[in-house]
Amino acid sequence: MLHTFNCVAYEMAEPTYDSLISFGILEPAINTPQTMRWKTVDLREAALKNAESPQPKDYIQINIGMNLGIESVLNVYSIDFEGLTPGSYFLAGESELSCQKIFIGSTGSYHYVTERPYTYVAIPAKIGDRIIEYSGSFNFGYKGWVKSSFDLITNVKIIDVVSHQFIGNAYSRRKGEINILTDLADIKHSVLAVKYIKLFPREIRPLYYDPANDFYYLTEKDLAHGGIHYTAENLYE
Repeated sequence: MLHTFNCVAYEMAEPTYDSLISFGILEPAINTPQTMRWKTVDLREAALKNAESPQPKDYIQINIGMNLGIESVLNVYSIDFEGLTPGSYFLAGESELSCQKIFIGSTGSYHYVTERPYTYVAIPAKIGDRIIEYSGSFNFGYKGWVKSSFDLITNVKIIDVVSHQFIGNAYSRRKGEINILTDLADIKHSVLAVKYIKLFPREIRPLYYDPANDFYYLTEKDLAHGGIHYTAENLYE
């Protein structure tokens, strides 16, 4: 058995992701704020609403919905009719002028998925002078824009929030090597990793020592009048 094949070779300076995209070997991922959604239209309600309107239409466009809070025409990627009369039809296409009639079979249903969306989907409101009474439903898939509060962000200010604070002098009284992470762990929590650490010096403040009582004072006035004092144990708390 003889096999033949053709191939194309590419010479790249570096096999990186950007290089593969530039040669067309890979397609870049496109981050789009659109997502597939579905909507159900009660054909009976749509027909009654059209008949009761001041200017009823001969054809009722049914791919209308809300997108970002605004009523608009929705591009249809998936069509699913249920409960229609066999032999009836609907219109689908890019516009009212270029649309085509699609007839319903004996099952009374129709299902179709398209990569190129329909921008116009409608049902006839009447045959001659007789108003058509509908009892089925129209389910269709469309792509809607996803709006989030992050779309409104124009500026970001980063603020450091202190989770735990350690005063270095308090640890200097311990002997040997000090592992601060052991103080973060308890019976319910264990430290896996520390993502951010910020170190900064504390301000230098004078201390006044009373050797007779082994007390420390923050001001000379407290020392003279026996004011607020500290011991060596609680001085750094």
